[in-house]
Amino acid sequence: TCALPIYYELPNTFIMLSTYKSQWNVFSITLQHSMLNMRNIPQIQLLRALAAISVSMCHFNSVANILTGHANDRLTLYCLASGVDLFFVISGFIMVYSSEALFAVHKGPFVFLVKRLARIVPLYWLTTVMAVFLMDLPVNWHKCVESFLFIPYWGQPGAIFPLHGVGWTLNFEMFFYM
Repeated sequence: TCALPIYYELPNTFIMLSTYKSQWNVFSITLQHSMLNMRNIPQIQLLRALAAISVSMCHFNSVANILTGHANDRLTLYCLASGVDLFFVISGFIMVYSSEALFAVHKGPFVFLVKRLARIVPLYWLTTVMAVFLMDLPVNWHKCVESFLFIPYWGQPGAIFPLHGVGWTLNFEMFFYM
């Protein structure tokens, strides 16, 4: 089955079109109202705030070193980069928590993946194109295609990144899904 990444949501219903051997199929999943209203967990929001603050402080420390001519010095706040790890854990929890309604549904994992891609891909592609032009990145079509498909490539000596450097987290996420 090859499903098209075209979908739309009606109130309480997720509908997707798929094709198999040139025959179109339509399937829908109706979610109960209680499944659509996931409650907010304040403790998770607090952890997200702490992770965001710690990563921001680490980045500010890096920028401060660059601006003061100490770009190669060790970052005194580097330990706060562990906020990225915390983000990964929180993201995994939130994805499972918010997708609970799909666990027992036929084609639930497929629905999850299509919705996830629809949420991530357009913004990632847009910011990648913007990064190429705004940061005047050296690019070729091979690197562009790899970046758009979440395939990292060898960049600077010893570094494996997509064109838009912050996309490395999405490379890990896509690798996890595969």
